[in-house]
Amino acid sequence: MRDINFLTETNARPIWHPMAHPAEMRANPPKVIMKGEGVMVTDIAGNTVLDAVGGLWNVNLGYSCDPIKKAIADQLAALPYYSGFRGTSTGPSIELAYELAEWFAPEGMVRTFFTSGGS
Repeated sequence: MRDINFLTETNARPIWHPMAHPAEMRANPPKVIMKGEGVMVTDIAGNTVLDAVGGLWNVNLGYSCDPIKKAIADQLAALPYYSGFRGTSTGPSIELAYELAEWFAPEGMVRTFFTSGGS
């Protein structure tokens, strides 16, 4: 990774930050977050604060949760990705689809359509 000066000075130029005007981000560059642990994040200056918005997206279990990191590492070692296109499946996708169908059975959900993103 490049040095702190590069990250600080370049922060707002190549990134279009959601819900923010580019000129405002250049005038008042956003914080650069470098580390997360549990529900706390640490910025480039070493300030640690509560991540009050992480759960809005994909950090609802916190940062650096050891069981999650292990599960990810184990799956990456076995099979990082394989497409379900044209009639193929993977063990983890079958297991997750089954769990989701069981979980949402009262609502009538019977199958899952996996995608590569949220858009």
